[in-house]
Amino acid sequence: MRSLRIALLACSLGLLLNACAAPKAPAPQTAVDPTAGDAPRKTNLPACHWVPPLPAEREDPCEQVNNGSELNLTEREDMRAQSKSQSTHTCVCE
Repeated sequence: MRSLRIALLACSLGLLLNACAAPKAPAPQTAVDPTAGDAPRKTNLPACHWVPPLPAEREDPCEQVNNGSELNLTEREDMRAQSKSQSTHTCVCE
């Protein structure tokens, strides 16, 4: 009878130690979703602008596809030839 008690005690201690030593579930990992709308974006595209800048009322696009293209503008205050001014603007992407 005594050996049975010792065996039961040893078995219960073994089960208790086994339950305590069991590995715990890892904490859930959270990662940034690169497709989320507020995710930070990194881009290597160059910024494009006109050199010299266009007049304020002009909205001609300066983009990577027209990098290096020139825009010749002729401005006149009135219909006289003397009031004519010409300027050349280049699209530069850096």
